[in-house]
Amino acid sequence: MKKRVMCAVIASAMIAANAMSAVVYAEGETASASESSAKLTRGVYAAYTAKDDDGKYDDLADYYIFDDETAGHTSKPQLGIGVPFSAEQDGASAVFHFGGADDTTKAEIEDTDDGELLITFTYDSGDKMTYKLVFLAGADPDTFSGENDAYADEDTAEAEAEAAVITRGVWAAHGEDNEIVDYYIFDDETQGHTAKPDNGLGIPFSIEQNGDGTALFHFASAEFTVPATIGTAGDGLLDVTLIADSGSVTYKFELLPDEDPDTFMSASGEALLTPGVYGAFTAPDGDGLYTKLDTFFVFTSESEGYTSSPIMGIGLPFSIEQNGQSAVFHFASADDNSPASVTPIENTEDWYLNIQYADGTSTKTYYLKKQPHFDAGSFNGASAAYGLFFSTDEGLQLYNANEEFSYLTSNPRADEVGLAITYADTLAEGFDIDFVFTTADKDSVTYNLSYDGEIDNDTILVDLDELLAGAGVAAENIVSFTVCENKGNTVYNMGFVTELSSAAKITIESKAADVSAENETNPATGVSGFAGAGFLAAAAGAAAVFSRKRR
Repeated sequence: MKKRVMCAVIASAMIAANAMSAVVYAEGETASASESSAKLTRGVYAAYTAKDDDGKYDDLADYYIFDDETAGHTSKPQLGIGVPFSAEQDGASAVFHFGGADDTTKAEIEDTDDGELLITFTYDSGDKMTYKLVFLAGADPDTFSGENDAYADEDTAEAEAEAAVITRGVWAAHGEDNEIVDYYIFDDETQGHTAKPDNGLGIPFSIEQNGDGTALFHFASAEFTVPATIGTAGDGLLDVTLIADSGSVTYKFELLPDEDPDTFMSASGEALLTPGVYGAFTAPDGDGLYTKLDTFFVFTSESEGYTSSPIMGIGLPFSIEQNGQSAVFHFASADDNSPASVTPIENTEDWYLNIQYADGTSTKTYYLKKQPHFDAGSFNGASAAYGLFFSTDEGLQLYNANEEFSYLTSNPRADEVGLAITYADTLAEGFDIDFVFTTADKDSVTYNLSYDGEIDNDTILVDLDELLAGAGVAAENIVSFTVCENKGNTVYNMGFVTELSSAAKITIESKAADVSAENETNPATGVSGFAGAGFLAAAAGAAAVFSRKRR
């Protein structure tokens, strides 16, 4: 499916829209008869004459079958015979060549009040003939023949309905009082997207058209299915009924022949939130400091995804329509419509996301920080990093860390809970790390671990209980937690994890106050080189200093 700004409400949410005229082809623009932009495009047109010169175009004289805007052929009702033609169109004027280039027949095209076209031919002889052209939305120009004559007989409405197919193009969906509720932009007969008249918000869809007047729409994803019926409504319109659980709604679909589905409403804003995992932080103290990790927003595409809470991993699926800085979320179901704004944060790649939740519970503003190292296809907040760290001048920092520490140390999700520090490169020269805790009484405790020597791994893990015990701080008293890398190595990712078997583990045995000046010996190798607060032990067993398994 093509990438687009995908925005509108599914099925039962499609009813509200601004009222617009039936001849509106784009936002705020109309085409008057005197300034006609009428154009004959690919499709089948029934040509009616006013036989009794009474202004009633009710006598079917011919079919005009356009292969494209420049060529086609006619087809006589009941007979099917006709002549080929080429056409040169210039707005309301055209030149037709019937049968060959030697024939030059001028034509003038104008819109009518009922949305059809009048075409007046001026032949070489000087004679003129005016036809009313009615676009047959259900007819395929590749297979149509006037010999079948289903459209000429008023008694064959059933056959006409069965033949109705929504083809490539831009279709205006008219609701009650003829207002345009939505635009349905079909890339082809199997897929497309919607767009609201006032702001371009829409949603992608696929469709299965059965050729018997029935179809299945899939809005946003293959799992969301809305049955539909398709029938002709006269004057080139289609009756399309969407049958949702909350009730049925019928629209009159009008093809807008002057609009290109590849460019229609393309001026609408792009989707700003692209696929990926975003940490969503809130400012719990209302001071503008977005420091608490509230949840994760996982975008599997620009139009759908799910939330996943830290530690527990619970959340809701959602679909979303994005139009630049405007968006609408649908959490759990299409009936939930939660408007949102997406604001870029200057000099960063981050965003503010403000959501007015449809259930009325709250309006929340999040600081969204994209996490490039997480896979949106498999992410779960319960199994990935629990906390996310901001890069500051002091180091990698986690504010309001007491909730994460308190929960993790009292409710481990697996065999043990640790802090994983993943570097961009293998630690060829060891590491030197300061753990800095700021407590509620404004005290600061710095705890250092360092090791000189090559480590055949790029991730090390610290047991949280042992780290807190070594630093002499209580989890619930921590306000902020900063990790300072003193050797200049590049930290790729940092977070709380439960699986400790895939990297080297740091085990801390002593209180920081007791070991501040000690040098420990590595018990596995007998090599001196640890300075400060602890020593290294194997992640599994004491036979090796490090696990050799790389993540």
